[in-house]
Amino acid sequence: MPRSQWGFPITELPQTIGRSPGCAIRIGDTTVSREHAMVWLKDGMPLLRDLQSQNGTRINDKRVSTCELAIGDLIQIGHVVLRVCSADEPESAQSPTRGGDSIHQAGLINAGISAATELVPTALEESKLREDLAALYSLGAGLGLCSSRSDALHLLLGWMQEWLAVDQAAALFLVENRLQVKARRTGREPAGPKTIDWSTVQASLDRQATVLRKLAPGSGEISIDNPDAHSRRVLAVCIPRADPPGVIYAEWSQRDSVWDQHYRELLRAAARVLGDALVRLAGGKSRSEQDADASWITNVSGEILVGGPAMQPVRDFIRRAATADATVLITGETGTGKELVARTIHRRSVRAHGPFVARNCGAFPESLLEDELFGHEPGAFTGATKLRKGVFDQANGGTLLLDEIGEAPPVVQSELLRVLEDRSFYRIGGQEPVQVDLRIIATTNRDLTQAVAAGEFRRDLFYRLEVLTFDLPPLRQRPEDIRLLAEHLIDLACKQAGLPGTRLSSEALGRLEAHDWPGNVRELRNTINRAVILSEGATIEAEHVVFSPIPDSAGGTLATAGKLSDMERTHILEAIARAGGNKAEAARLLGIARSTLLRKLQQFKEGGG
Repeated sequence: MPRSQWGFPITELPQTIGRSPGCAIRIGDTTVSREHAMVWLKDGMPLLRDLQSQNGTRINDKRVSTCELAIGDLIQIGHVVLRVCSADEPESAQSPTRGGDSIHQAGLINAGISAATELVPTALEESKLREDLAALYSLGAGLGLCSSRSDALHLLLGWMQEWLAVDQAAALFLVENRLQVKARRTGREPAGPKTIDWSTVQASLDRQATVLRKLAPGSGEISIDNPDAHSRRVLAVCIPRADPPGVIYAEWSQRDSVWDQHYRELLRAAARVLGDALVRLAGGKSRSEQDADASWITNVSGEILVGGPAMQPVRDFIRRAATADATVLITGETGTGKELVARTIHRRSVRAHGPFVARNCGAFPESLLEDELFGHEPGAFTGATKLRKGVFDQANGGTLLLDEIGEAPPVVQSELLRVLEDRSFYRIGGQEPVQVDLRIIATTNRDLTQAVAAGEFRRDLFYRLEVLTFDLPPLRQRPEDIRLLAEHLIDLACKQAGLPGTRLSSEALGRLEAHDWPGNVRELRNTINRAVILSEGATIEAEHVVFSPIPDSAGGTLATAGKLSDMERTHILEAIARAGGNKAEAARLLGIARSTLLRKLQQFKEGGG
């Protein structure tokens, strides 16, 4: 029988059936598990094994775990029926012999005892088209949230691994006549490819075209006609409108010629989406592009997190965490930027197209926190007239940040453990578990090991959280970052206040570098905002660098209002109160002249403050 375009040879190497992009036979049905079942030959006999799927696998209406396949067997996986038939059966006979209205034919298993055995789905084109469009939509949505070129490139490569399960993905650009790798991800297996086929990349650039090649195993030589089952495919796609010129590179093990063309077309479309995103990010030499060049990590609002080579471990951790989908625990003092690290991990992950929801576990009393996290059913308590979805529902498909996880009360810790174990939870008053697909990132400024020892935090929950962990260093341990951070924060403060550019004098910088920063980056930001206002000129001098005389309970700085003018007013009035109403003493505490203080007070009075 002629081979279908969707043919997959069944060999002694097991082939997986499921919803995952990496499956040899991919079925776009939400009732099908990501890796649902597999088929393979053993001593010439085709076998099927269910991979502990959620909804099971049925052969001839009987649920099975592992069994031999015979000609005529009907395999039901989700809403799909596959039929086992002889390799030499006439094509006209290849149709299911039974099945209800809820079952539709998605393909045939062309399976015999001979070595010519094949597995042939024949009607998946429409389903695959829908999946491809959904994949491209998710890519475009994620790229739209990126604030830097680096974020966009890492998001694309993560998308390639998630949707196409490639063994290697890279983004390369021609800089000063040299090809440079700007982002790269290798496969999940340690034996995966570690090198890039440079000739394919160069050919794509030279021709300004997509180049797909076969690589013979071991030799590294190009073998277009070699049908070896273990050969690898390499693909290079030019990025439209990229400046400098760029190429997306992908590599995978041979599967099928149809897969090759599928990869080719989908990656060409992805390259166009990426090209548009890079043009947007490069418009007018954006600040985020400058940040990326300077090795900054920022959130979507441009708020600074870290900069400089001393923070390379943080960048390395973010890169590793973004490629995985595991639970993350970030520790560190208040003000070190734990939430910004979490947001950056989300933006660079394959979940970037999904929601990012953050909640502070220490900001709610126990009764309200449980409702905030898990929601409630109608009638759960007095006043609960309708369904309320909690943040676990809201973050479904994306990332949930549980800030200050160490403050979660015991009852909430128990529920969190359930979610981490099986991604399900009960709403308040609910009788059925709610399934969610999300990633959890937790942060805390507490030492959870001490909390566990003191019986204040569940040991089993701690172990569940401690998959990928990182302790952010306080600002006092990285004084070399202060100049970079201060200059960036000065730019942001000037833009916010509508002021012209302001520079930092060497004396002012020395004062900043000598401070121990108990409030970390948050305190530095407040100090810079204050200095920008007090300077009233083009240069911030040492006298304008005023540290908070009244640290808050969290070791941070004075409470500030949303606007710089409000912050300035609050700071000055608190200093006057601390000085007992003595304006000369208040001016000394503020580090400004008494005349400057009196002028500021007059401005507040005239402005109604």
